[in-house]
Amino acid sequence: APRRPWRRVPERPDSPHPYHQLYLTLYTGMQATALIEHYAFAWRITGDARWLRRAKGWLLAASGWERSDRVEEHFYTANRYMQAFALGLDLLAGELSGAEEDRVTDCLIGLMKRWWPDVEANRHSPDGRHHAVVDNGHFGVAALHLLGKCSDAPAWVEAVIDRFRGGVMPNGCGKDGEPGDG
Repeated sequence: APRRPWRRVPERPDSPHPYHQLYLTLYTGMQATALIEHYAFAWRITGDARWLRRAKGWLLAASGWERSDRVEEHFYTANRYMQAFALGLDLLAGELSGAEEDRVTDCLIGLMKRWWPDVEANRHSPDGRHHAVVDNGHFGVAALHLLGKCSDAPAWVEAVIDRFRGGVMPNGCGKDGEPGDG
């Protein structure tokens, strides 16, 4: 609980370790999105103002971080932000100023538009393994949140439904119900 949001995604551009920046970016996103979702939920359940402050702090900080190939933000990380921003906006409804809500929503829509070509390109893929579930599940949650707020949202929802019907649902599990990728 005492951890405060970073001002930006940590960087190690000259690290001797392969994929160091990729994993810094991934785990920064994983932590931030988990905290956004948990603090927002804790506030909604308890009404305790300290959880509201922490949820808002992480939500506003994370929506202002750089999102680019330079910091190696991949879809696997970006889709987690999509879901956390959508859930945060839902759970904190009425608690953000108009400018704060617009800032997070604009960031969310920007992420959705950036990664939409990947979702659309794989719309009819038969692959149903773990990454297909995670990527499309998070994208779909955010698309549902944006219905009525963004003109692209209905197409995004339909693409995710197609992906689940064509790949994830029939091919996501092995014969014994285990995940398709181990």
